[in-house]
Amino acid sequence: MATVLFPLILIFSACGWGGVITVSADPSEQEVQFTSGNDTLYGSLLLPDLQPGQKVPAAVIISGSGPTDRDGNSALLNGRIDVNRNFAQTLVNRGIASLRYDKLGTGKTGVGSFGNHPADVGFNLFVDEAQSAYAYLRSRPEIDPQHVMILGHSEGGLIALVIANQLKGTPDQPAALALAAPLGSPYLETIQRQFTSQYRAAQAAGAISQADADAAINELNAIIRSLVETQHLPATITTPSLQQIFNPYNEKFLAQVAPWDPMQLAASLPPTLPALILHGTKDVQVSSDDVNRVYRGFQMAGNARAAFFDLANVDHVFKEIPGDPNPGVEYIDPTLPFSHEAVDRLNTFVSGSILAS
Repeated sequence: MATVLFPLILIFSACGWGGVITVSADPSEQEVQFTSGNDTLYGSLLLPDLQPGQKVPAAVIISGSGPTDRDGNSALLNGRIDVNRNFAQTLVNRGIASLRYDKLGTGKTGVGSFGNHPADVGFNLFVDEAQSAYAYLRSRPEIDPQHVMILGHSEGGLIALVIANQLKGTPDQPAALALAAPLGSPYLETIQRQFTSQYRAAQAAGAISQADADAAINELNAIIRSLVETQHLPATITTPSLQQIFNPYNEKFLAQVAPWDPMQLAASLPPTLPALILHGTKDVQVSSDDVNRVYRGFQMAGNARAAFFDLANVDHVFKEIPGDPNPGVEYIDPTLPFSHEAVDRLNTFVSGSILAS
C-alpha cells in the first residue's frame, strides 16, 4: 500500500517531539515564559516602540498542526517556513504586539511533563495552552487587555474558535479573530476526505489496485466510526499509511477533537465579533470551499463584521506561488515572498477592529 506523502493533518505524535529552538535577533522581541497546567511554555513577545506607560493592542498567534514551533516551522521539514513570524511582523508594523509560543512537543518548550506518557496528550491540552498564552498576554503591563485578538493558522484556527466560544460573554472574550487557512470541516471528516482522495488518486495513477484502495477506504471509514462512537481506535489497523495517523499516541487527540465543527463554532459566536478569514487559491491542504464553511457559520450568526478573502496565487503558509504548488519545496523556499495581499487584508482588518477604539 502506498503511503500518504504530505498529509494535511500532521498530528502530534511520539515521532514529532522536538523541533527548532527559535533565537530572536530582533531587539524589540523578548523571550518570555508562562505556565499551562504542569508545564512551562516558552515564546516570543514582539513589541512595537512604546512610550513610558503605554499599553498597546496585541494578538496571540496559534500554530497549525504537528510539531510546529512558535515561528510556524515544522520539525518534519528541513528549513524555515516562518508563517507565524511573518504575521507577527505584519502586526508589529501596525503598532500591534504579539505573542507566539512553542507548544508542547516543539522548540524550547519540548516534551514538558509528558515525556514518559505522550499518549496522554490530547486536543484539549493544546486548547488549554492557547488559553494560557492568551491570558498571559493580556496580563502583560504593555498590553491593553480589552484589545487583544486571537490569530490562528490552520489547526490553530480551530483552536481559536474553541477559545472564543469558551470565553464569549465574559470580560475576557477576545476583541477579534483572524483565521488563516482554518480547517472548515470537523477534523475527522477532513482526514477522511483527504485520505480517500489520495487513495483514489493513487489508484488512478496505477500505484495501487482498486481492491487495495477499496480496502484502505473501508478500513478508514471503520476507524472514523470507532473514534466517533467509542472514542477509541479499533484494536487492529492493517493499512500501513493509516497506522501513521491512527495510532495509540494520537488516539486521545483524535477522540477529543472529533466533536468540534468549525462552522457551528463560528455560528455560536456573538454577531458583533470582528472576524477575518484568509485563504490562498493555491492552498493544496485546505480548500476554498472548506474554509468558506467557517464564513457561512459567521453568516448564520448574522455577523456583518466577518469577512472572507481568497488570495490569488497564495499557498497554505501564505507565500506567493508563481506556478503549480509544490508544498514540500515551496514552504521552506526563502525566496518566495509572504503574501502582500495577506498583509494588506490584515492591516485593514486590525484598523477596523482592535485599533478602532
